[in-house]
Amino acid sequence: IKCACHGVPFGGAKGGVRLDKGQVSAKELKRVCEKYVCELSKKMFLSSNIGVLNTDLGSTKVEMGWIYDTYKILNEHRDLNYMSAVLGKDVLRGGIDGFVESTGLGISTGLKYFLNKNEFCNFFSIPIGIKGKRVIIEGYGEVGSWTHKYLQDIGFSIIGIIEKESGVYSEKGLDCKVLKAHWKEKKSFIGIEEYECMKGEKAHELLFHDCDVLVLGATEATINKENVEKVKAKMIVEGADAPVSYAAQKYFESKHVPIVPDVLINSANLVASYVEWLKGQNHGWLDKFLGTMDKVELKRGGSPATSEYSERAAVQIAVEDTMVRGCSFAFKYSLKHKVRMRVAAYATAVERIVQDYHEVGVIYCCRVECTSSGVNHICTFIPPHPLNTLTTIHAYCCLLYTS
Repeated sequence: IKCACHGVPFGGAKGGVRLDKGQVSAKELKRVCEKYVCELSKKMFLSSNIGVLNTDLGSTKVEMGWIYDTYKILNEHRDLNYMSAVLGKDVLRGGIDGFVESTGLGISTGLKYFLNKNEFCNFFSIPIGIKGKRVIIEGYGEVGSWTHKYLQDIGFSIIGIIEKESGVYSEKGLDCKVLKAHWKEKKSFIGIEEYECMKGEKAHELLFHDCDVLVLGATEATINKENVEKVKAKMIVEGADAPVSYAAQKYFESKHVPIVPDVLINSANLVASYVEWLKGQNHGWLDKFLGTMDKVELKRGGSPATSEYSERAAVQIAVEDTMVRGCSFAFKYSLKHKVRMRVAAYATAVERIVQDYHEVGVIYCCRVECTSSGVNHICTFIPPHPLNTLTTIHAYCCLLYTS
């Protein structure tokens, strides 16, 4: 759904190994990754064109590097494009420069788009523009830290950041460079002298501090029916997957608080992943699919002087353009059919999926009814041959459409 929402030509599935990384050594973790790849390879679940592994919660470029090395040893003799079978890896292993910060860039790009839209701001009674708007960010991993940087760069004031054990606050704004320097050394905000530091439950109380935008970039159901009434933010951004529960969402709707949904706003890493996949398909030469880097409009008048800068610029341009286009489609759908943003994002994604399946021969007869209270999608499936998988996928999309 995320891929379809932004027009990224990938499918989507979830899988992994459940374990506490803090309770195992690096050597043990490496063996787990290697065994995981071996088992997937034995069943032919991995390849550069069918089953492509990407990073997610708990995995970094280190783990993806181990996975890539193992896949390469097992399959380089039969998979010519083995570089693109594993994504999110280190640049030295064929990864993409700009992957790590892509989600943060996508969140800042999407937030900038909505807050500069008159229709959006007027409907939710939010002052238009981004200058000086106060933001609190939950999470300081790759999503939270880079979101901080990019939001600060375009004029937002980041007044609070919360992580697992601590939080930091300053009404005058938190400087990204100061926080990153301390975090790099301590992996925590505890002991920082420049700003007010909080520990434990007191740090998590920052979620309920008054602010213009609350970016939720950590875990699922952070805001739920137990704490939703404490939230004072005027706008919610789902930087993580499903950080707002269904009950909390209904409460925000009753209070006319906008939620920019996860499926729309935190998908930029998929764009970067696709660029990395293309790079792997071209055996590490990114400019082969771009034509020549001179034809790419490099970020803010930059010059393609080095391959690293050119690659990063290509990723940033792809992320920004894709996020603006995806947000625009969903926002226009929301206005046209008078539905909330989450429904609009799912609807635009499902329409693309339906169109693709129809073009490959799956007959899809449907009638769509849009009313002020929501969207009713009445459909009949007539597969050209008995493929239960396709029928299941269509039925699932239909359920998402009406949710």
